[in-house]
Amino acid sequence: MHPRTKELSQRIATRVRTLRLERGWSQPELARRASLSNAMVSMVERGERTPSLDALASLAASLDVDTSVLLAPDESAALRADARRFAEELVELKLPRSDIETLRRIARALATEREVAARRQSRSTSRK
Repeated sequence: MHPRTKELSQRIATRVRTLRLERGWSQPELARRASLSNAMVSMVERGERTPSLDALASLAASLDVDTSVLLAPDESAALRADARRFAEELVELKLPRSDIETLRRIARALATEREVAARRQSRSTSRK
């Protein structure tokens, strides 16, 4: 398997498994909803098999997400690095504690708004 294909398979595996578990479904339940075999879902979740476009679309529809959600890179590591750099900058700026708390509230509001916008986008895309 090409290294990039392996990376993509692992990305899909992680997303499918996470979304399935968030819904409280077993692998057989997801397989039934996606009209796929239990073995296929198991192999996809282990990153041993890259789903076909049809299978990917079925998985996404069953999980009520856009296919792009299953393919998107995991940004958590990059976000953690950004957060560390931002925290270091705050220390260097020697801001008052009240300003730091204000920045936290702003960051939470931005994150909430982004999540709401992403859900709206996902719903409108899945209806098309």
